[in-house]
Amino acid sequence: MPAEKEIPKNITPQIAVLSLVVQEPDTVAGVSRRLKEQFPAARFPESSAHNNMRSLAATGHIRLVEEGTEPPFSYEATVAGDELSRKWIWRSTPPMMRDPLQGKLAFVGYEQIAALIWLVREEERAFAIDYDQVQSRWLKHKRFRDDLAGIDWHAELQAIKLKDEVDLFGVMVMRRKKVRRELEELLLRLSED
Repeated sequence: MPAEKEIPKNITPQIAVLSLVVQEPDTVAGVSRRLKEQFPAARFPESSAHNNMRSLAATGHIRLVEEGTEPPFSYEATVAGDELSRKWIWRSTPPMMRDPLQGKLAFVGYEQIAALIWLVREEERAFAIDYDQVQSRWLKHKRFRDDLAGIDWHAELQAIKLKDEVDLFGVMVMRRKKVRRELEELLLRLSED
């Protein structure tokens, strides 16, 4: 059983891979696909499923269930893996504030303000693209959910997750827009002095 300090606070590639295998036994390729589908904005490295499934198998958190001479091999979670995933889900952690924008605002020099404005504008555009994409996925899922005969708890949870993601990206777009405008106003005031 891992010590409390060994349980990650954020969703790391390893805890995401483990929890996907806990959710449903799968192959490396299947977990890789599901990782991209469930967490596209996390931009986990392509090798996340392969590397983490290998290390999770070595630590006894998952095990090979379909052996053969040729891949794909299927893996399932062990009791220890299930326990670690559940501990991560139920671990109460105060939110960490390690936002890159906060760091950039803290350390930017006077002569770098214009470059920071450009960077924030680019981040605003990127978040707006992500916002449109997740909103599209949410609307597609909403139509799927509306067509179901009854309540499907998994579909309902997925809808809540997607809606939260829409809200999160909406906040990120508005936040970047506000910071960019304030930086532009600051630069204008500084140039008038």
